[in-house]
Amino acid sequence: MASPAGEFLLVLRALAPLPASARLSMVLAARLDSAAAPPRVLALLDQRLGVQANALVLYGRVEADLRGRLQGIELLGEAEAAPGQMLRLRAHPRLVAAPDFLDAASRLVPGPGGQTGALALAGAALLRPILAAREAAFAPLVASAPLSAPWPAPPGGTPRLLAILNADDPVSARLFQVMAAAFEQRGDRLLILGEAAEEIAAIFMRRRRLSVETGPAALESLRAAPEGVVAIEAVRFAEAVIADQPESAFTQALDGGALARLITLHGLAGFSLALDDSLARKLRLDRLAQQGRSGEAALVPLIRAWSSNLAAEMVHEHLARLWAGLPPTEQVRAEETRAEEASASA
Repeated sequence: MASPAGEFLLVLRALAPLPASARLSMVLAARLDSAAAPPRVLALLDQRLGVQANALVLYGRVEADLRGRLQGIELLGEAEAAPGQMLRLRAHPRLVAAPDFLDAASRLVPGPGGQTGALALAGAALLRPILAAREAAFAPLVASAPLSAPWPAPPGGTPRLLAILNADDPVSARLFQVMAAAFEQRGDRLLILGEAAEEIAAIFMRRRRLSVETGPAALESLRAAPEGVVAIEAVRFAEAVIADQPESAFTQALDGGALARLITLHGLAGFSLALDDSLARKLRLDRLAQQGRSGEAALVPLIRAWSSNLAAEMVHEHLARLWAGLPPTEQVRAEETRAEEASASA
């Protein structure tokens, strides 16, 4: 598996328990920037090998400046399940979001079933050093602009690029038809993301007053938007119209620099491969922060078939720390201990 953060995971499961001496190594073969470039073999940083029960799990990552440049990726591995038993491996990694990537590291049994008891603890033992390696490597990137803290408004005025997020209800197309002018007065380009994006886009296209994009093209434009974006969640817009305050739906804007930071942090701690998911989460965190509520607690857990409840808790806690700009796990634990001691002495 591969993650958007330039991480790679190689998992080898055996039919019988593996000895503690079992070993697994890997390198990465890829072409840089172009499919026509000659292949190169690259070493992986921060490699972490875990041996638990019947599984060998090896984690590694590439240099930050190589993210997004690799093409035709292959993982080349060599395993020694027992002394003298060598196995060579070759795999084309599949790109998945951080939760899927991290949960795979703790899964000892293939399939959707959950692990409990000793298996859950063994899976957690495989996952823990990987989470620690990620936090150490990514701390400088997330500490400068935590997603859970409100970012300042764009200094150069409100961007003219608008994005409608979570446009999933076809019935809402009627609302956008009535309120189309509110968008046309505030923007030149409109990106629409969601299951009903095409139906809503058709309304604006017929009016021919905005340049409209949907689907992958809209996501690509969102990634390459130096001027920033005003993001409008479809449900929030409907609520604002009902309250007779449609202008309040256009107040959440990110300038180009803030959007670039969001894209970087999305690659490290996004709950989905889709950038609009992280953008919607960022908007929600900003609103809750303005209300004095904890940004970490506001992260909505991801519903999926986790390998275990313990793995789900560990991954969610880890991603929440990254969204909050960490602090490191040791500091969190120290603060919790001090709080408990203060409470006990009160």
